[in-house]
Parts: sequence; structure tokens; C-alpha cells
Amino acid sequence: MLQFTTSDNVKLAYYIDDFTAPWKEAPTLLLLHSAMAHAARLYAWVPNWRRAIAS
Repeated sequence: MLQFTTSDNVKLAYYIDDFTAPWKEAPTLLLLHSAMAHAARLYAWVPNWRRAIAS
């Protein structure tokens, strides 16, 4: 997990999951969970999105 602090002192955490081949340019897909939720709710979707982006 990576994190940074915004100019108004809000701490944000994020993950970078890159499943592309190292020689390919990877498209960016930003997933944002709802307030008071956790990114783990999106984990099961990642393989499906990865396949969709790769095709």
C-alpha cells in the first residue's frame, strides 16, 4: 500500500496492481470504493478487468 497526504492534510492510501507484460504500455483504470468501504471489495473484479483490458 502506498499513501500520500493532500494539501489539506488528508491521508490517502492506494495500490498499484500492474498485470501487463513489461514490454507493453499499460492502460490506467482507477477504482474508487465508496465512503467507509475498503478496496478489498474490488479484489475479485481485478482478474476480469485485467482480461477485458488485455483483449
